[in-house]
Amino acid sequence: MAKPFFASILTLALFLCPVYRTQFIESTPLLQDANQTPTAISKNSEGYPQGCRLYQNRKLLQCRNSGILAIPELNENWNVKTVNLERNNITTITEESILELRHIHLLSIGGNPFHCDCKLKWLRERLLGSDNRFPYVRHIQDLKCATPTSLQGRTLVTLSEEVLCGNKPEDSLLRPTTPVHEKDEEKLVNSTAEAKLLEARQKAMEKGRVAEIIGVTLAFAAIIVVMSVAFIVM
Repeated sequence: MAKPFFASILTLALFLCPVYRTQFIESTPLLQDANQTPTAISKNSEGYPQGCRLYQNRKLLQCRNSGILAIPELNENWNVKTVNLERNNITTITEESILELRHIHLLSIGGNPFHCDCKLKWLRERLLGSDNRFPYVRHIQDLKCATPTSLQGRTLVTLSEEVLCGNKPEDSLLRPTTPVHEKDEEKLVNSTAEAKLLEARQKAMEKGRVAEIIGVTLAFAAIIVVMSVAFIVM
């Protein structure tokens, strides 16, 4: 009688928490393969970028510190949702390479020696806009310039378009009475404020996520207590 009761309680718990239903099924040790661990690396590494490791049950492709020079091509059949490309040798990123990762949820590219020029204008606009999703680029404060020397150490999202792309000749004709350096400073302040706001939103989302997980954990704990009491009564 205890087993049917346990199954009913478990079913009810998963029904009441649909957001975590899939995560619970994938992460519960009793429902996983006995040989699979939280850090199990895929045995079939053929086709993966050199230096990368695929953690199947976490759907993570870990390529940190692998000497990668560009965003690698990823096969959708690998069922990867998170890609870590931090601290490699990537100096620039094309918009096409990111669009090819639409099936990825999270992408980490901080700590790379980026060359900040007009080729990264699209990435700056993406990070400061509402299109930073699929994949969602994480830790934007870690996307810093290594070159040119004048921008070394600067955060990409704090740079104005003029700083990235240089001033066009016609711009000076359209704004003859406005000093260029004042405009650069004004846009730098605005971009910095936008970056700070975006970072604050990211931190708030992370805090909310933690609170949500704690709430669900407490709910499951309460269910376990009820199950234990019911089992004792029976």
